[in-house]
Amino acid sequence: MSQKPKKYYIVVGLLYPAAVGAGLAWFVPAVPAAYRSHGQEPTWWTVFFAAWFLLYHSIWFLHSVRTADKKNFDYDRPVFISDLVDVIALFVAFSVLGLTAPPFSHSHSQLVYGITLLIPVSALIDRGVRHTLPNKPCAWILFSLAVVLPAIGICLRRQQPNSLVVYDCGLLVGLYVLLGIYIVFPAAYQSLLAVKKGRGT
Repeated sequence: MSQKPKKYYIVVGLLYPAAVGAGLAWFVPAVPAAYRSHGQEPTWWTVFFAAWFLLYHSIWFLHSVRTADKKNFDYDRPVFISDLVDVIALFVAFSVLGLTAPPFSHSHSQLVYGITLLIPVSALIDRGVRHTLPNKPCAWILFSLAVVLPAIGICLRRQQPNSLVVYDCGLLVGLYVLLGIYIVFPAAYQSLLAVKKGRGT
């Protein structure tokens, strides 16, 4: 078992599980509230987007914990910053989704998409700094979609700043498809989640 630095225990040992735990605590009461209000407060779009954030960060947190037990584990600065960005993204995501405290407020949809962009940014911080960016067309296409879909959500015309449009549902489905590919076939992203040799998004 490799020796872990203090910054690993701060982020992966404390902040990351705290963020995932807080997300679960905020998510659980939101589901029956959406059911009782027939998807009005909060909306089902908000609930499913919250589930998307939780699913991604839970998977990556478990991967971080497992990887730390490998012999050549190296929790250097890019990995530390990348994990810190993920933690911040999860906390802020539930805030802009309006789920941190009942009564649940309307989500700030454009801000939600902005926070979603932090996930590929986190990957760039980790892999870009160490010059291990994907080199296969499939990986670049998937990574580009992870940037383009939230960017479209930010640019959509809305009657009110926090209102939802029909395209929001399509964008969320697209993000779920990308996450599904990441979970089932991470090699498509050239992710080290697949090769399990070390850290890297």
